[in-house]
Amino acid sequence: MIKCDKCGLSKTAINPCVMGEGDRGSGIMLIGEAPGEEEDRASQPFVGRSGILLREAIVELTGTSPAEACYITNTIKCRPPYNELSASTKNAALEACEGYLKREIRKVNPLVIVCLGAVAWNWASGTTGIKKYRGLWKNLELEGKSRSVIATWHPAHVLRYPGAVSDLYSDLKEAFKRVKKGV
Repeated sequence: MIKCDKCGLSKTAINPCVMGEGDRGSGIMLIGEAPGEEEDRASQPFVGRSGILLREAIVELTGTSPAEACYITNTIKCRPPYNELSASTKNAALEACEGYLKREIRKVNPLVIVCLGAVAWNWASGTTGIKKYRGLWKNLELEGKSRSVIATWHPAHVLRYPGAVSDLYSDLKEAFKRVKKGV
């Protein structure tokens, strides 16, 4: 476990610096926004309500556990108070956590990266918003290598807007298919 104090979020988090987990050799990395309350308590990514949705989707699509199917992490490693990020807090946290995320990308060396939500997509692509990019594939230079990257809805968005579940499943299905093909 890493104890980090690079930004103000570490002062309010139970477990500063919730790192990713899963199969580093799977060829696929899912990147979300930041830990929520449950993730902060457990010091694991995606274990709360949205994590349950994501993990169920992975099992359904791959027939294996998320720990065997992919590597899951977040752009921001500490839980924001009340799970809310102001623009200035988000920017400071992204800057503080970027080294951790880049290190994870180098270690996992994914062929495919799935950006779960706008924060991850904006970080990876340098664009703003996600609506017009959701479901589109881009080859992006990340950590010295061109990688296939897709933007999709964050599972928390899907919980608020259940009609988006088919988009999430479709994007994840295509991502896992690309990994099997070797992209």
